[in-house]
Amino acid sequence: MSVVDGDCRSPVMLAGLGWSSQLPGAVLASQLAALGAAHRSLQDAALAQKLARVVPVLYGALAALQQQELAAAAALLEGQPTVWVGNGFVPAERVAFKGGLDLSPHLYVLPLELSPFRELLAALGAQEAFSAAQYTTLLQDLGSEAAGSALAPQQLAQALAVVQALADVVGASGGGATAGRRAGDVAAAAGGKQMEVLLVPDDQGVLRPAAELAYDDAPWLDAPTAGLEGELRLVHPRVSAPVAEALGVASRRRLMLAASADCLTLGLAGAGGAVEAFGQSEALTTRLRHIIQDYPEGPGVLLELVQNADDAGASRASFLLDARQHGTSSLLGPGMAAWQGPALLAFNDAMFSPGDFAAIARIGQDGKMAQPAAIGRFGLGFNAVYHLTDLPSFVSGQHLVLFDPHAKYLPGASASQPGLRINLSRGGGNLLRQFPDALSPYMHFGCSMEGSFQGTLFRFPLRSSSTAAASDIKASATSAGQALGLLQSLAAVLPQALLFLKSLRQIEVYVVGDAELGGASSSSFNSGNGGMSVNQVQSCQEWQKQQQQLAVLVTKSPSFCSGQCFHHLMAQGRCSSPSPSLCQLVAAVAVRSSLTRSTAA
Repeated sequence: MSVVDGDCRSPVMLAGLGWSSQLPGAVLASQLAALGAAHRSLQDAALAQKLARVVPVLYGALAALQQQELAAAAALLEGQPTVWVGNGFVPAERVAFKGGLDLSPHLYVLPLELSPFRELLAALGAQEAFSAAQYTTLLQDLGSEAAGSALAPQQLAQALAVVQALADVVGASGGGATAGRRAGDVAAAAGGKQMEVLLVPDDQGVLRPAAELAYDDAPWLDAPTAGLEGELRLVHPRVSAPVAEALGVASRRRLMLAASADCLTLGLAGAGGAVEAFGQSEALTTRLRHIIQDYPEGPGVLLELVQNADDAGASRASFLLDARQHGTSSLLGPGMAAWQGPALLAFNDAMFSPGDFAAIARIGQDGKMAQPAAIGRFGLGFNAVYHLTDLPSFVSGQHLVLFDPHAKYLPGASASQPGLRINLSRGGGNLLRQFPDALSPYMHFGCSMEGSFQGTLFRFPLRSSSTAAASDIKASATSAGQALGLLQSLAAVLPQALLFLKSLRQIEVYVVGDAELGGASSSSFNSGNGGMSVNQVQSCQEWQKQQQQLAVLVTKSPSFCSGQCFHHLMAQGRCSSPSPSLCQLVAAVAVRSSLTRSTAA
C-alpha cells in the first residue's frame, strides 16, 4: 500500500474519510507499540528528528482519551517500549521524571520536552524517581555484561553512582547509612519486594555480592587480615563507609573483632565469633545521671573500687593516673578517639568470676546482696565511676569489657546492649596487632593484652570538655590535675580504710606521664598518719618495725613501671626506656601485721 505524504485541508474529505474523529484508544496504542518496536534504538538523526515531532502528537491523542479508555490502552502497552528518550523507545518502567545520573542504556530520565505528558506517562508506568529495586537490577545487568570481569571505566562509573544513589534511597526510606544497617534496608526501600542479590564493586572493579565484601576502616593495616584473606575482599575505595554500611557491606574492624572471640551478636552473620554485645542493659544515661547524684564526688569513688577488690579476695590493689595522650589511628571504632587521653586505672590481683561479669552488667540488681559477707556493691556502687567517665572498661582473665551507655562510641553497641565483651585468647593474638592504639593503654601491671590476665585492671578515661558537652550523664569534665587530687585524697584515708578490709594487704598509687596536671605536684603528697611525705621514708620504715601493725610508706621509685608498666611496650618497640620522672610511685600503703592477717584468714 502506498502512503501519500501531504496534508488534507478539506473538511469534507476529512469527514468522509473519518480522519476528523478521534481515534479509538486501542488504535492509538497499537500505533505507539508499532513505533516503539520498530525504533528501540536509532542511528538515523533525520528520522529521530521526525519522530521527535510525531511522538508528542501521538501522546497528545492518548492523553485526550477518557480515563477508562486510557486505562485499557495502558494495559495493552504494558512492558512495551513506549517512551521516547531522544534516540529510541524504552519501556515506561525504566523511565523516571527526575534524576541526575546518566544510566543509559539501562535507565532513563524523561526528556524535558515531554514533561507536559507526565500524567500520561505515569499511567503507562513511568515513576517519579528510580527505586531501590531498579538500581539493584541495574547492578545485576552490569554484572551480567561483565561476566565476572572488571567493569569497563564507563560501567564502573555507573556502578559507583548507582551504589551512592541506592544508599540515598535507603536513607530516605528510614534505613539510614549508619552502623548495623544491612541489605534488608534495601529490600525495605523497595517496598518489601523480592530483591536480587545486591552487587557492589570491589577494589578491583569487579561486581560482587555485598555480603562478600568489607569496607576498609582499618587503613593502618597494609593487607587484608588473616580471616579475611581468601574469604572477603575489600569494597572499591570510592565507596564511602556510610554508603557501604547502608548497603550491608561489613566493617573490616568489626570483622576482625568477630574473628577473635566465641560469641557474636554484633549484627554479623554466623556464630563462633569473638565479640558479644555486653553491657548494663538497664543503664540508660538518665538512670546513671540519677545514680551518681547519690554518690558524691571525691575519694569515695575510688574507695568503691577498693571495697570491690577486697570483696573479690585481692591482696593487692593499685591506682595509676596515666596523664598521657595515646594514639588514635588503630581503634575499635572512630568514636573511641575521644577517650584516648588521660585516664585513671585501678588494678587488683583477683580475677572476675562469671557471677562478677553478670553483676557488673546490672544496675540496682545487686547479685552480692544474698552474700552477707560481701559489703561491696558491684551494681550501683561501681557506677560511681561515671563521675569520671562515660566509657569505663576493664580487663580480667581472657576478657576485655567496655561499657558505652550512650551507645555511640563502641562498634556494635546499642541502647539495649551498651557495651562489648572481647575474648583476648582467641584469634591467635591478632587483636593487639590489629588494634595497637586501642589496647596499649591497658598494658600496665603485667597486662599484655594477649591471652589471659591474672588480675583485674579497670580503665576510666577522663571526661574531657568536649565529651562532657556531649554527655547525657554528667556535663562537667575531669582534668588530670583533678584526678591527681582524687589520688591525694585517697592516700589520706587509706591507712584508716585498710583497718576495716578483710583481704587487701597493700595499696599503691602511681602517676605516669609528663603532662600538665593543673598545677598539682606529681612527685609527692601527704599520706595520712601525721602527713608523712617523701622526705620521711626512713622514719616511716623505722615506725613500721616498731609497730608491726600498720605502715604508711611514701617514696619514689620508677622500678615498678619500668619493670612492668612498660615492659611489653618496650618489647614491641613502641616505648623507650622510661626516666625516673616518667613514672612516680606517689604513695604506697601496706599492712604488715601477719598476726592480724592470719587471724582474719
